[in-house]
Amino acid sequence: MTRGIDRHASHLCRVLPLIAICLATFAPRSASADFVFNVQDVIYSAGATGASLDILFTNTGPTSVTIGGFSFELTVGNTAITFQDVTTGTSPSPYIFGSLGLSGPSIGTVVTGQDIMASDLDSFIDSGTTVASGQTVGLGHLLFDVAGNAAAGTYAVSLVGYPASSLSDPFSNNIPITSLNDGSITIQGQGVPEPASMVLL
Repeated sequence: MTRGIDRHASHLCRVLPLIAICLATFAPRSASADFVFNVQDVIYSAGATGASLDILFTNTGPTSVTIGGFSFELTVGNTAITFQDVTTGTSPSPYIFGSLGLSGPSIGTVVTGQDIMASDLDSFIDSGTTVASGQTVGLGHLLFDVAGNAAAGTYAVSLVGYPASSLSDPFSNNIPITSLNDGSITIQGQGVPEPASMVLL
């Protein structure tokens, strides 16, 4: 009798690991979430005022996500570029909260001329705003000026990492951001006329 029990136990010891491997191999896997912040690349001439670019959020994951709030911080390493404000006037991608943000239309706080922070909450705090899979929405419309004596070149507009740049659900739980993609401001040389001016000349 004891030998039979021993053989049965030995058989189970050999089979159970195989069952565990099969379950791990064929069990359904949870869908990965991919949430991306992007800063636009833009080109302006030296001396430009009221210049702008957008900060965007794209849900590249397979399912929708509900956003209750966000924040981001931008920096640029050129004192000839001066950040002025961030607004909700994103285009063509619509602003994430539409007209329902708590802080708009101005959502920016200037830290220095080359550093700015922005944040907003959905006014329907308990429900938030749903961003569908594959959808891109605007997080902010950055306004800046370029000095008249600015040197030509391309300058990175960088997103500062968590917690300065973050997402949260309607219950203030953090939603991890998959990637922060910096943008750039390209300054054309001093005295370079706009295309329309060149035609008139």
